[in-house]
Amino acid sequence: MKNKLIRIGVLSAWLVGAFCSVSAAKVSAVKESNYIYLLAGGANALGAVKGGALTSEQISDYKSYSYLWNGNLNSGGASNWSVIAPQLPAQDSNANGKPSVLSMGPEYGFCNMMQRRKWHNGPGETVRVIKCATSDTSGGYELWKRDGDAYNSFIRSIAAAGASDLKGRSFIRAFFWLNGEKEQESSITSVVQQFQDMLSRMDRDIRNGEPPLKAGEEPAKEKGAAKKVVPKLLKKGMPKLVIVGENAAPQGGDFDKDGKTVAKLMQNFVQKKKKTMGWVRTRDLERIAKSDKYNGKSQLAIGARYAYTTAILEGLPVPSSRNDVVDAALNTPAAWWAGKMPQADGVALWDISAANTTEKIAEDWTVGGIEVEDPFTKNVVIEPKDDASPAKVLVGASGIVVKNASLTFKTPVEATTNQTWEIKSGCTIRVGDKDKPVQLSGNACISLQAMNGAFLELHLTELPTVTWSLPPQQITTTITVGGKPAQMTKQDDGSYTIMLVTTPPKK
Repeated sequence: MKNKLIRIGVLSAWLVGAFCSVSAAKVSAVKESNYIYLLAGGANALGAVKGGALTSEQISDYKSYSYLWNGNLNSGGASNWSVIAPQLPAQDSNANGKPSVLSMGPEYGFCNMMQRRKWHNGPGETVRVIKCATSDTSGGYELWKRDGDAYNSFIRSIAAAGASDLKGRSFIRAFFWLNGEKEQESSITSVVQQFQDMLSRMDRDIRNGEPPLKAGEEPAKEKGAAKKVVPKLLKKGMPKLVIVGENAAPQGGDFDKDGKTVAKLMQNFVQKKKKTMGWVRTRDLERIAKSDKYNGKSQLAIGARYAYTTAILEGLPVPSSRNDVVDAALNTPAAWWAGKMPQADGVALWDISAANTTEKIAEDWTVGGIEVEDPFTKNVVIEPKDDASPAKVLVGASGIVVKNASLTFKTPVEATTNQTWEIKSGCTIRVGDKDKPVQLSGNACISLQAMNGAFLELHLTELPTVTWSLPPQQITTTITVGGKPAQMTKQDDGSYTIMLVTTPPKK
């Protein structure tokens, strides 16, 4: 019997070893894949963030393990792939004491969101961006016309990057366009045709592996070769997917010609090609002072919106995340990326891609949970569309998580089952406000998990029926019921309930 056990043990060990060897072989056999995205346009694609640079915390929070080929006119072009990172603003200098290049654009937020959501982030997968933009203030498509400086620089960058020694397979997945801070009034009605012409030229010139030839100019040839060698990556030309960013428009309004604007014309054009084109809204985001240039934080949001739009067009799984549509009600598909409205057992997510807006609900909204990750607005406010008959938010088993931001309910809230409310340091969950208290209901226990420096603020119309489980560390609470001060009071079973603060009568 003992020998049998030994033999079984040896066999088991062999099977485990064999399985591990197969697994290791599979891992080592994983082919490396490079998913390449093209980014072009004007100053907002370039990312001139002087006066609105990212903070050191944002730089840390949004880093990624992606690569950039920087072909910007202002940088003198690139000759290699570099790990993607925001450049210092112009008022600072780099390690060599030379002025920095303003080149932190949407690519930083884009690559980070692709990594966060695990889009093209599996074993051996790498996201790469080939970028060419310019801060030239002439605006419009002048620099992007045939043989224009920006256009030629972009084509050369794509050709050089395509000819670089990339390991594994490479795919050019999508083209991002972010231009049009200023447009000549006379060119507004022809902007769509100009854009189509540019795409057509790019397709031919990428296939050729070089900018368009001038009159009498011969194609470039490799030394010792009968004809120029075009890298395999470039032979398919332009990617099928094209994603257009909304132009910033001048402060105080938009150029208009015969009731038409660049944004309206381009958006209508894109919406007719839903399977291959996407539209990214930007005008709810912050600018630098009174300019039409977005600050660093806005650049993160624009990049994240490109990432979501890309994932949707590529058919990748998308969470129930608040999208970039400002005026959409939460309990409608229009408010969520890919129309994926969170269900009663799902989690509603707010991240940097969310519209910078106060949220409204017109009817009771049931959701499994709410996660406020790092929205642009920093304080997600949910309020009723109609104060006369306010709708209620019903929160399920997934509870609430807030980090890098806060959450405010100006609607009644019901805890439909036992759940956890997690509050990171410096963040707040707020239910009601002093001037307009709301109801907190539900026969459930809410377990608070909060860091030092977290806040819970409750302004309620009446004593709630929920009970509480408090964290071992201290949490700052501000509680009123019917306008009177209240507090958490421990019960015999160890749970906490909210009771009004009573003061002993004076003797």
